[in-house]
Amino acid sequence: MPRKNLFSRLLPKSLVTPLRAHMAVVCLSVQELPLLLEALIARDHPTVETIRNAIGLYEQQADKVEVELCGRLPESLVIPLSRMDILHILQLQDSIVDTAEEIASLLVVREMVVLDEMRDPLLTLTRRCVEACDQAAKVISELDELLEVGFRGREAKRVVNMIALLSETQTETAALATTLAEILFHHEQNFDPVSVLLWFRVIGQLSDIADYAEGVGDRVRLLIAL
Repeated sequence: MPRKNLFSRLLPKSLVTPLRAHMAVVCLSVQELPLLLEALIARDHPTVETIRNAIGLYEQQADKVEVELCGRLPESLVIPLSRMDILHILQLQDSIVDTAEEIASLLVVREMVVLDEMRDPLLTLTRRCVEACDQAAKVISELDELLEVGFRGREAKRVVNMIALLSETQTETAALATTLAEILFHHEQNFDPVSVLLWFRVIGQLSDIADYAEGVGDRVRLLIAL
């Protein structure tokens, strides 16, 4: 069976559409995070809570799309490997929106103080996370075209380049997270112990978002490499 027809059977377009829709909602949730951090810096806690509620709604919407997609994955139509690939991508995307909601919830439960030294790297890290998710969404949006060309040729090379850019963004977020951790460690005397622990957790979760986004790209790269 030609490679194009094989992949078209294993990953029908009816599955790509909800996968792409799910990632779109995931990105919307992450795009709220810079606004949330800006409100936190301004000590505008009502706005922080409003944004947290918005992220929660996006998480619920993503769950609905996830249920729809899983309902389209009968084992009789998709071989286990292809089914696992789709579910793995979906799981990574779901981890992004779940993490965004966890970050927002933590910042609502406790009124966290943002030191001046933390502001710029914290906002930069958050915006890089948005960029990573947007880049992952672009990769997912190319699945239709990849199916048409059998995951080969110029389109495949173009997507591999997109994934490489995504990996670079993830590397930047990891470096920013390390910088923030060092700042926090250096100024930990300005925080109570609980706030220090929570900030370390938030910084780690922001870094996780970019890691999950990179994972989405890596999974598509594996499909191209098959």
